[in-house]
Amino acid sequence: MDALKRHPDVVGIYNAGAANDAVELALRKSSLKHRPIFIGHELTPQTAKMLSQGTMTLTIDQNPQQQARFAVDVLLHHFG
Repeated sequence: MDALKRHPDVVGIYNAGAANDAVELALRKSSLKHRPIFIGHELTPQTAKMLSQGTMTLTIDQNPQQQARFAVDVLLHHFG
């Protein structure tokens, strides 16, 4: 909230942590003239709701199982 008050011209917020709910709350409570682009991580029921409501612009969803499978495939291909 303090950062949004100090910087009312903010155009984007990137949240790399698990505090998407806190960012959503700060945006709702702020009196910004224009809603900033808000990018966060992990597609959860809460972030899906934020996306559908337009509070969150984009979420980066990571899939560790798929990433591990891809890494093994690369190694298998490399070593034949």
